[in-house]
Amino acid sequence: QHEYDKALSSYEMITKKGRAVLYNMGNCYYHVHNYPQALVYWLRAERGATPYECALIAHNKQQLATQMGKSAAHSLGGWMMSFMHASMSYVSLVFLQILFILFWYFFIFTTAKNNRLRKLVSGALLLVVMCVGAALGMYHLKHRTVFGVVVKQQALLFSGPDTGFHAIGSVACADHVVVKEQREGWYKIRYSGSI
Repeated sequence: QHEYDKALSSYEMITKKGRAVLYNMGNCYYHVHNYPQALVYWLRAERGATPYECALIAHNKQQLATQMGKSAAHSLGGWMMSFMHASMSYVSLVFLQILFILFWYFFIFTTAKNNRLRKLVSGALLLVVMCVGAALGMYHLKHRTVFGVVVKQQALLFSGPDTGFHAIGSVACADHVVVKEQREGWYKIRYSGSI
């Protein structure tokens, strides 16, 4: 019924918010034109989401980026990263580790012989080992890195954790940052290749 503020206050009362509630909160924030908060809630809904849900969220994020004038052309590498992120919800860390060890063992076993066919097989196994290793790296990156979204229109970057330090720039609203450390309400971040 387009009563987004009322819906948001109802969602806020839910103590344990699941993916569906977080997703709907993102939709409500989008409709009241609070785009940074919409992005925050969609990103929270992505954790543990199915590939179909991830595709819906990715579509919403693309719409939001277009609305904010932040559309970027998608490269093949970006598409592959998105696909791998979506696929991670079906794969456990233990399964990836077992696959990596098995294929690594088979690779070492096939390289021990000097047969032309075995060299071809070992080359294919090396490719599989590299792919599984990349998936392990993605899994580690996804679960160990703390990301943040800038929700202020004009967020200044300081050289230290206080307003008395020198301002070295600003962070654009709705941009992603990597949080390296937190201290007394201040965040040490990685943004645009700098800490």
